[in-house]
Amino acid sequence: MVVEAEETSTLEQTTLLIYPNPNNGIFNVEVDDEQAEIEVFSITRQLVERLFLKNSIGTINITPQPKCLYLIIIVTSIEIIICQHVIIQ
Repeated sequence: MVVEAEETSTLEQTTLLIYPNPNNGIFNVEVDDEQAEIEVFSITRQLVERLFLKNSIGTINITPQPKCLYLIIIVTSIEIIICQHVIIQ
């Protein structure tokens, strides 16, 4: 899955890959920026995981969480905020 986002001031674009989606609670996140902060929120807006990427790729494991829809928010070093949904089956 590739998602494009626009920065509010300069219309920068970034690429986001989340795979597999849907998944079993373990999924990979790739961003075309060397550093990014990934936050995973439940549908009740509770923060369930936070990850700081240092090499543009990371694995998130939220297998203890219930099976449902989660919101992923990614902030890159150029301050682009990307929102994406992940389904845990």
